[in-house]
Amino acid sequence: PLPLKRERRPLRRGRGAMGRQGGTAALLAVLACLLAPMRTAGNRFQEAWVMNCNHEFPDGTVYDLGALTRTAGRPDYIGKDKRGDMYFMNVCNNVQEIPNECKALQKSVRSPVYQVRNGSYCHWLGLEGSHRWDYIEPGSPNVGVQLTYTQGEVCDSGVNRRVKMQFYCDHFGRLGNVQDYYVTYEDPCTYVVTFPTTVGCPRRLMMTWGWVFV
Repeated sequence: PLPLKRERRPLRRGRGAMGRQGGTAALLAVLACLLAPMRTAGNRFQEAWVMNCNHEFPDGTVYDLGALTRTAGRPDYIGKDKRGDMYFMNVCNNVQEIPNECKALQKSVRSPVYQVRNGSYCHWLGLEGSHRWDYIEPGSPNVGVQLTYTQGEVCDSGVNRRVKMQFYCDHFGRLGNVQDYYVTYEDPCTYVVTFPTTVGCPRRLMMTWGWVFV
């Protein structure tokens, strides 16, 4: 009777509202499907930009250091020198976290390598966009590859600091890791990081008789 009719009226209106909402939801779903490839492509491009860390030399030798790049959730590499200075490092990207010593000194320049000492000073040693690729030993790609960052903070001699990250080919993982070696100096403003790793070996090597994939 009457109570039943009163219950049915809202139900009929609800079906109409649901129909309109359903149409809107369907339209949004279609738009989402159309836009999803664009968003995915954008994410893939961004990921490739962050992770791209490969290089091909003019002789055809190829290296890929992408596996060493620290991303969110993975701590930066830490090294030290014989004076006790600490080094916070990343590969092919800026460090994930600016050291506290640098923050305290209001140094917010993003860098792939920082040098700090007991809260007393902080220096950035190069800029990510300034990197240059070389062989560690010219003409000997099997020794490993060197990534040099320039345009670091100006040092006492008036020149910019720079750091050479030397990735030695370690096929069998017997040479230890970056923390097992002191950071050294070529001169007061040039730092050298020793980094043994399997990806320091060329992925593709041009020999006199043809290509060799390693």
